[in-house]
Amino acid sequence: MAAKDIWDYHVATGCPLGRAEELLSAMSPDLRERVLLAIKQKGDGWLLVDPIETDAILAGKVREAADEASRAADVAGRHRLGRCHFVWAMQKKILAERYGITWFSPADMNPAVFFD
Repeated sequence: MAAKDIWDYHVATGCPLGRAEELLSAMSPDLRERVLLAIKQKGDGWLLVDPIETDAILAGKVREAADEASRAADVAGRHRLGRCHFVWAMQKKILAERYGITWFSPADMNPAVFFD
């Protein structure tokens, strides 16, 4: 892993350099590649977003899977803490099984952030 990657992650996330290196090192190569691409494409938000969410070809499928996963959470009565993790797990499963798409959730993309 390049020192520039660690620096870029540090700047994008605000993590101390040592923690940035630790987090990047712990990521699978696929996730690390996606995170570094997200940093290059980073908009105004403070969270890193999987770049496939803005890809012209894949974005629609990601949104459809998110909507379907949200409806499944409603049916399952998941309305409080932990709902986002339920939705993201379902969304990831739908995308992988139905379309062969690997999608990384906000929790995957932002390992230093705690989500309810």
